[in-house]
Amino acid sequence: MISHEHTAAGTARLVLLTDGFHVVRMEDIDTSNGPDVRGWLTDAPVRECRAGWHVFGA
Repeated sequence: MISHEHTAAGTARLVLLTDGFHVVRMEDIDTSNGPDVRGWLTDAPVRECRAGWHVFGA
């Protein structure tokens, strides 16, 4: 997990259900309070740069 503006910790799990579907389960999420806190799950490389802005990408 890479945190930029807000301190954050936790686990994301991909769970296979008995019907063959998958769900993403977020567990033990702990983050600082703030307006508009968002989280992204990605398999793309994430760069720690520019104070957390424009880190996904091209």
